[in-house]
Amino acid sequence: MRRSPSPRKKRACWRSPRVPPPSAWSTSSTISATGPSHGDGSSAGPTASGWSPASGRIWRNNVNLSLRETLKGKVANLDEDGVLSLVQQALESGTDPLEIISACEEGMREVGEKYERGVFYLSGLIMAGEIFRQVLELTQPALQEALKGEASGRVLIGTAHGDIHDIGKTILHIALRSFGFQVEDLGVDVPPQRFVERAIAWQPNVVGISGLITSSYESMRETVRLLRAAAPRIPVIIGGGMINEQICRFVGADYWTNDALKGVRICEQIVRNRG
Repeated sequence: MRRSPSPRKKRACWRSPRVPPPSAWSTSSTISATGPSHGDGSSAGPTASGWSPASGRIWRNNVNLSLRETLKGKVANLDEDGVLSLVQQALESGTDPLEIISACEEGMREVGEKYERGVFYLSGLIMAGEIFRQVLELTQPALQEALKGEASGRVLIGTAHGDIHDIGKTILHIALRSFGFQVEDLGVDVPPQRFVERAIAWQPNVVGISGLITSSYESMRETVRLLRAAAPRIPVIIGGGMINEQICRFVGADYWTNDALKGVRICEQIVRNRG
């Protein structure tokens, strides 16, 4: 059943460059650049592009458009063998692993659209997540080199109470570990108090809350409220295919995302800025 959009609240979040259709955290991720919010509604923080300007990396440029479209189409059609074969060929030819993952994420967004239209069932989302996981495994060595940076830290993640989807969260977990972050994954259907307990005990640099279904937003909101009271200095990121600025404001989070790799970059910048 469709639910009406959640009401806006005062807390401001930086706008995502675009909001893709529903899927999972990094099927869509990791954290479009929303900046830390202040009581007056102003924002300050990373640039709206979602990664540090100092990195000098320009995404989605200088890539073979034919390769991108072919790879995106194979992911969208759940062609596992075709995707993995093409990714291997692309890596051997020296293609930027970030571009490979970007193309696969676009295909994952199409999978999310098909799921919303009833073309794919839940099994299709699960299969797409498994394909993407294998892509990350193939690209991990090159990805670690491409994402090499000074920042590393601790990220506490989990899926909000009332939601059992974990495909996107799992992909984010892999991406963060590839970058060198320590990650504690609380799993799915995580009660708000559990986030608070681990945040106090482990003292992460960032808390990430994932949610795919709209019914999880109230739980996200309660989790953020409790975290503000118990650990106010820890930034909170929310992620999910249907997350947008309006939901971010409603929940009260500092950042929101539909792209896992941008999420990694924002976590990197949070750690660097607080170092």
